[in-house]
Amino acid sequence: MRMNILQKGILLVMAGCMLAVWPFCLVRRDAEQRSGDLNHAVTEELGKGSVIEQSFRAEESVLDGLDFVLTFDENKPRSGRLLFQLSNEDGKILLEQEIPYSQIPNYSYFTVPVNKWLHKNAVYRYSLKNVDIEDNLPKGVYTVTEEMHAAPNCGLSLNSAGLEGEALTRFHWKEPLNYKNVLSFWAFFGVVGFTLFEAAGSIKGTEKRDRQKKSSKSKKKEAGLHEVG
Repeated sequence: MRMNILQKGILLVMAGCMLAVWPFCLVRRDAEQRSGDLNHAVTEELGKGSVIEQSFRAEESVLDGLDFVLTFDENKPRSGRLLFQLSNEDGKILLEQEIPYSQIPNYSYFTVPVNKWLHKNAVYRYSLKNVDIEDNLPKGVYTVTEEMHAAPNCGLSLNSAGLEGEALTRFHWKEPLNYKNVLSFWAFFGVVGFTLFEAAGSIKGTEKRDRQKKSSKSKKKEAGLHEVG
């Protein structure tokens, strides 16, 4: 069977959608990695220019977002900025964002949208720097027992001094689909694709028959004119 251009295009799109699901894994599902809810401690106050830094190992290839926790006196006013940075093991900054101090909740997760492709199992780090906060200084919140760590994270420091614990963190990853999800998507794309393929063939066949009918009528008309002549 000879395919028309529309049918070829449908097959290419269908194949591209299937490859995007697997093996390229461009379609992913949400996965969360978080610290436990017990046995927390707080750091000393983060004075102006202070930096708290947490290293971690990438659990998946896509980091959609990252949450951290700070605490302060919520009954006092707050002003100033924090600088969030995400960098790789070589120190290359992948993301940098200033966060108004007034937007951060007390002792509750604050989400930073990331949406970055990382190298799975490679080590990265995120940091928070007090840019210009002078009053009602924030403190970092961290876990003090390994059972509460968001394993496999690597190390926590404040102003380059190591702390025995791990920053209270929640990672939002995008993980590959499992084989059941992949087969479901492939089946869906297959059914839709071949339905459109057949419809495109029917449309082309109808157009061909219409042209043949018009051609036949035109020939009959010409033959009639010749007979009259």
